[in-house]
Amino acid sequence: MKRKKMKRKKKKKKKKKKKKKKRRRRRRRRRRRRRRRRRRRRRRRRKRNGEEEEQEEVEEEEEEKGDREQEQEEDEKRESKKEEKKKKKKKKKEKRRTRSRRRRRRENVEDEE
Repeated sequence: MKRKKMKRKKKKKKKKKKKKKKRRRRRRRRRRRRRRRRRRRRRRRRKRNGEEEEQEEVEEEEEEKGDREQEQEEDEKRESKKEEKKKKKKKKKEKRRTRSRRRRRRENVEDEE
């Protein structure tokens, strides 16, 4: 008696999960950590050297103000970039729409003739 050959079932390939990008947040966090470390080091150094704490606080506040301003500027730049992208996309979409409209109109005119 002849045996029937069994067909092998093909295995399905698993889809790879796409990683989300968290680069921006990570970068900001890293920056903040660095700043904090620097401030702590400076504080310790000054305490060791016996310098006044008032001067240190004023400098710290100025530095924080500068950091905040810099972050705000970066955010504004990012927002403006987003807006530009949106405008470009809208323009492209509009162009495509008008092109297809023209084509349809042309086809309609040809069909009527």
